[in-house]
Amino acid sequence: MNKQQQQQQPPNNLPTFLVILHIAIRISIANSPPITDCDEVFNYWEPLHYLQYGYGMQTWEYAPQFALRTYAYLLPMLIVTKGYSLILQNCPQCIVSFLTRILLVDETHQYDNLLVEIPVPHDHDQNYLQHHHEDEHKLLIFHLLRATLSLATAISEIRLIQSLPKKYTAILIWITLLTSTGMYHVAPAYLPSATVMIFLMNSVAEQLRGRLHRAIQWGILACLMTGWPFCGILFVPLGFYAMFSECRHGESMRSNVASVVGLVGRVFGWSVVVQGVVMMVDYVYYGKMVSPTWNIFVYNTGWGREDGINRDELYGVEDVMYYVKNLALNWNILALCAVCSLPLLLCKRLWQTWFGTKRIHTTPTSSTESEMSKTTMMMVILLPMYLWLAIVFSRPHKEERFLFPIYPLIAMGAVVFLDECLLMCGISTILATKTNQNVKTVQCALLLLIILPCALVSMSRSMVLTDGYTAPLRVYSHLHRIVPMDSNVSSFTMNDDSTFLVCTGGEWYRFPSSFYLPTNARLAFVKSSFDGQLPQPFTVHGSRVVESLSSVHQRWGRFNDLNQQEMDRYVDIQDCAFAIELVVSDKSDHGGTINNGRDVVDPEIVTYMEQDDNGHWETVVQEDFLNVETTPFLHRILYLPLSRQANYKKYTLYKRRNNNNNN
Repeated sequence: MNKQQQQQQPPNNLPTFLVILHIAIRISIANSPPITDCDEVFNYWEPLHYLQYGYGMQTWEYAPQFALRTYAYLLPMLIVTKGYSLILQNCPQCIVSFLTRILLVDETHQYDNLLVEIPVPHDHDQNYLQHHHEDEHKLLIFHLLRATLSLATAISEIRLIQSLPKKYTAILIWITLLTSTGMYHVAPAYLPSATVMIFLMNSVAEQLRGRLHRAIQWGILACLMTGWPFCGILFVPLGFYAMFSECRHGESMRSNVASVVGLVGRVFGWSVVVQGVVMMVDYVYYGKMVSPTWNIFVYNTGWGREDGINRDELYGVEDVMYYVKNLALNWNILALCAVCSLPLLLCKRLWQTWFGTKRIHTTPTSSTESEMSKTTMMMVILLPMYLWLAIVFSRPHKEERFLFPIYPLIAMGAVVFLDECLLMCGISTILATKTNQNVKTVQCALLLLIILPCALVSMSRSMVLTDGYTAPLRVYSHLHRIVPMDSNVSSFTMNDDSTFLVCTGGEWYRFPSSFYLPTNARLAFVKSSFDGQLPQPFTVHGSRVVESLSSVHQRWGRFNDLNQQEMDRYVDIQDCAFAIELVVSDKSDHGGTINNGRDVVDPEIVTYMEQDDNGHWETVVQEDFLNVETTPFLHRILYLPLSRQANYKKYTLYKRRNNNNNN
């Protein structure tokens, strides 16, 4: 690789005020999207909570006999978490209150929906104040962590945009990224796929700057540090392009071979170092030498298994329309433009080759070579999107998070496609001649006319996500105020660890993490129609192998890798102090009312509450949750404030009182 290419510095596409604006917007809306994936909560937020506070929910992937998740992915966030905790403990209360009001809902508004009166403790109750501040810090730390993830996304977006060769296309890609629904809810997501997206953006930025070695290093981190080896396919085109670049600048065949061998050797060395660090971290937490990266690859591919079970199908099967709808909702028409970008660039590249050599029978000029090189580079950058789509579309198990890594490539591909279409049809040149304007100015204006309506549609979609699906976050946050003030909770504490249970049934997958629970509360499950395997609490041993039969691990049962139901996960409704369920809004008495001509069936947890002979349940707080069954289609997918026609269910927090307790 020549030094001139390595030292290439693209123009400064975004002025400083736009960079600051971008970061400010990302941080300010970091806690507005709902948490849409239960894997994010139970596989990442819960283990992180366990490492920080000593308790949380454990999935089977963290069991030592399976070891599918790497603790190396959690370690950087754990360091950030401990840093925030230390800072908040030593911060003046005025600063903590200021951060709380910025990142959390204002207290005067947060509790407007309380349906029961909660007694306020006396100011001299130091025990309450101590627990209240601990809980306040825990919830605040969670919001700070989501803001930190959004900050990392914003910085990576800026690096990518600043590396693009065309300033006006860079501005348009910036608008597309900032307003996209997909980027709206992936920016604060704590998932390997979201982290891979961040690493991929940095890798692409290095590619555009001509620093291919650094681009490869970002790819190695993405594959090994996240414990998600499947993303390696995203960096295969980069690897071949890097080898081609090494050969292109060699003086002889021998030097070309030596350059390629040197590149492969460096990549191997970097990989060994990163994998060694990852395995050292996992050795500490699993208590044995394991490679979760290898384990998860074997589990999902079935390599070496002879039982004939396709484990990829155990967690749901969807057809290709699942991803088509997802792309349409998150990117609207821009998704289709992105898919068409590479074929268009390929046609352009073939035309450049034919026009530059065959037609005029001369050696291409330096400007022609530069244009051809830029086209080739963009093709190399966009090719991973097609490889990734081919893989995820072909797998029977489909989830929205699997598309996260290619979201920036969708934005780039869409703008590139529209830009090339306008250039090819020549409309910009015609309008520029008639209006006596610069061609690039006209081109940018035309692209804005296309992209801005798409941006408005995306923002409308993002508002629907916040309006319709954030009720779980709001309902669980009420526990931090209610629990320390309610003396009746103490009558439901567990004898062994002095904690009480917050129970959920069919809504288990919308639990926003133990960061939303007070320090003396624990999540528990009551039996519902779900027949798969649920998480269980981490023991004091974490993921380490425990040989003793008297271990606490035995109390909570065992795990399986076939998503088979474990009955020891469930508790009786009488063991619960609080319960959370989604109910229809017109069923305040929980009877069998009719809703829009349909028989309304009580959720299992409501039925259990009605059958609780030793206590009675009362509604504490309710929040609106979009009713997708009765809301018109257009209002279900877009937020139309002037003609909003949405129906809502009620995400409800219930509290249990003993029949002999008058509190």
